[in-house]
Amino acid sequence: MHEVSLVRYEEKASSVKNAIDLVKGFEGLNKDDKVLIKPNIVWGGGLMSGIPRYGFITTCQVIEEIVLALLEFGCRAENITIGEGSVVSDELKSTTTNGFKWSGMKRLGKMGVKFLDFNVKKFRTVEAEGIKMQIAEAIFDSDFVIDVPVLKTHFMTTVSLGMKNLKGCLSVPSKKRFHTSKKLKKNIAAMNVAFRDMGKPQLTVIDGIYSLECGPSPNGTASRSNLILAGKDIFSVDLIGTELMGVPVEDVEYFKDYAQMTDRTLDTSGIKVIGEKVEDHRMKYNYQVDYEEILKRKNITGLKMKDPGDTLCTGCVTKIEAAFLCYSADISDLQISKKMEICAASKIEPDEDSETVFLFGNCACRKNKELIKNPGDRNIIAVKGCTPMLTPFLHTLYKGTLPKGLFLKAFTKRVFKLMGTALKVYNEDTLKKDYNYPEFTTEHFM
Repeated sequence: MHEVSLVRYEEKASSVKNAIDLVKGFEGLNKDDKVLIKPNIVWGGGLMSGIPRYGFITTCQVIEEIVLALLEFGCRAENITIGEGSVVSDELKSTTTNGFKWSGMKRLGKMGVKFLDFNVKKFRTVEAEGIKMQIAEAIFDSDFVIDVPVLKTHFMTTVSLGMKNLKGCLSVPSKKRFHTSKKLKKNIAAMNVAFRDMGKPQLTVIDGIYSLECGPSPNGTASRSNLILAGKDIFSVDLIGTELMGVPVEDVEYFKDYAQMTDRTLDTSGIKVIGEKVEDHRMKYNYQVDYEEILKRKNITGLKMKDPGDTLCTGCVTKIEAAFLCYSADISDLQISKKMEICAASKIEPDEDSETVFLFGNCACRKNKELIKNPGDRNIIAVKGCTPMLTPFLHTLYKGTLPKGLFLKAFTKRVFKLMGTALKVYNEDTLKKDYNYPEFTTEHFM
């Protein structure tokens, strides 16, 4: 029987260490082992450093408590590495190094731990279930791996917990291929088979200080949950984390794929939960995201976008969401007279009645190449790139949807905002929400 601890998080109460101790999480760890901690820092700060971090990325607080527990166990600081492979965007200045700063992790360097950007290091090609992937060499070089995801849902994969967080260990080409192959869920399951065959991760700790509904991006709604989960079996921890959010485990396709690949079961009755009771903290989270809702908040109608499914990679998700947020920050109370649609990813075709269609990214352009050649009466705007640049897309979007006078005013304002952000004299929080202190505190990321 696998064990998963569920602990109520309390400030300065060693809650994370307690969760680890309840499941004997350091069993098998030697004091001289090389330890790798893998948080979830999906975004690298950069020009979008003003977005909320609550439930979006792992708190520095939980990582610090894990490091302290390792040092108390007897591990040496120089043998502890925090590794991640954040989204790379030259245009938006998103890098793993910036992500370490933005998340607050960088200050842990004073404790003597090291930091590793998977994106710029070597990878080893492995194959599992007939699927090839490149995994960071650091995973193989480490004796003990600790996976530290956030408690959140994911519109493409239903949940994003320990198993999904390991995708950050892949090379950028492998990450993209996971999406464009149209087999994202099966790929995630196969990736975890590869990790299981390596005997890693040895410990999974879910950071539930904050949890996120309608994630995985900061456009979701965060809650202060004050929960920590831990266990040595990543699959069991993820199943209990999913139940905790009120999401049926059967809704998670890669759980079913993994269970089939490894002769496991989705039945959680065989998992021993130690500490708090799941039913005392169960949420009821929705995992579906409506991009149009971002525009509806500002009373903008007439521009639609279908659910892109699971073939939209993280890079395109970031750019599209940023575009919607910029658009809604610069424009309000707009009823677009013509029917307009944005299509992204390799599964989506526009509706027949859409008069103007924006094909975002190379995948959408390839999917609709015949429509580009023979548009008929429709206005087909192909926005190529992998991923497309944000500013040119914003120009195209503003020009294609707005009257000339409003276009000039709105886009000029947007250019000055982007310049101010780049010069660090302006910080626009386009996702400002009622995350009030002390329930939501930036101290967890400092």
